[in-house]
Amino acid sequence: MEDYCDHRQVLNVLFHQQEPEIFECAHHRHGHQSKQCMLPGIMVEILALVAKKGRFRLNFTIDPAETYDYDDTCQRLNNDKIDIFGFTVRPTQRLQQSCDFSASLYMVIWKVGRLQLFQPEPFYFKLRSGACSISLFALFQGSLMLGIYSSCCLSALIRQPNYNEMRRESYVYDQLRKGKRKLLSWGPLYKFRERIFNRTEQAYLELQRAVGSHGLESHWTTDSMLDSFIHHNNFIYDYKTSGIGLMALEFCDTMIADIRYPEFSRHLMMSKNNTHKPVIDKIIRENQPKIRAIYDSYIKRKSQHKCSKFRVGNPLKLNYYYGLLIVCGVAMTIATLIFFWETLYQRYHYYRRTKISKNNGFTFKKSIWMESW
Repeated sequence: MEDYCDHRQVLNVLFHQQEPEIFECAHHRHGHQSKQCMLPGIMVEILALVAKKGRFRLNFTIDPAETYDYDDTCQRLNNDKIDIFGFTVRPTQRLQQSCDFSASLYMVIWKVGRLQLFQPEPFYFKLRSGACSISLFALFQGSLMLGIYSSCCLSALIRQPNYNEMRRESYVYDQLRKGKRKLLSWGPLYKFRERIFNRTEQAYLELQRAVGSHGLESHWTTDSMLDSFIHHNNFIYDYKTSGIGLMALEFCDTMIADIRYPEFSRHLMMSKNNTHKPVIDKIIRENQPKIRAIYDSYIKRKSQHKCSKFRVGNPLKLNYYYGLLIVCGVAMTIATLIFFWETLYQRYHYYRRTKISKNNGFTFKKSIWMESW
């Protein structure tokens, strides 16, 4: 039996440590489970396509460093003779001095993969009672009228919020400007600030004025970031195809703010003067539709069968119940107080009438006895 010898050229790829593990995503890249790998899954499938067309053999390397810095990653590619970084990068003048970049894989645009601001929003209720006379009449009557009053209050509580208003740029910036919410990102805070404050486009200038000096918040773990997102209702600032972005979209009550930022392209970062660059660039240009199809299959991975019948705020329907309890409780309390007041008032007048009647009766009998005597 002959020993099999793989004569394909090796394409070394560097990945950062992450969850799920890149090797697991590579193993399941042709199955349904690969879609659970999010951004690593996208890159594994794109790199697998490049390797197949260019007759490369992929060799994955995991970076043990915990920092996420493109300058350090570029230096690592050159020092360790690694060909490609396993995530798409936006080229900058500083990075281009040390590393090469492939042809554009895809454009990060607003409808598909632009920078997103995610927010979960609760229902907003506004109590609107009926006419004053109807409310007072219902309040002071028996159980039937109390039920009618409660029904009126319940119908007022079930009020659909304006979701479009929550998506608007003015709403997001107003929340940030007033300090009610913060803008979240993953990684070092100084890098996050650079991403916001080093831009001169009008959309970024408005965002800079909104967040000010204390409106940014960074996290090193996805759990802490999602905790701030879910429990503190802060905004996530990230790519829609990032791991955080896709995890946030798995929650059916996640909304995407309608804010437009300038589009830009994403590239593979490669070691300087890499010999594989011409071949990889040619493969990318010739297979743009396939790369785009891979990209779209992941960013549209939100479970529509789970969220199609879901509306933002459904888990909060108990608020209707609590609201009704409050209304009925207040009404019953007032009715009980009025009942006791009326009871005491009637007893007081009954006691007075009885006392007067007794006094009048005694005087009358005495006068009759005196006369008969």
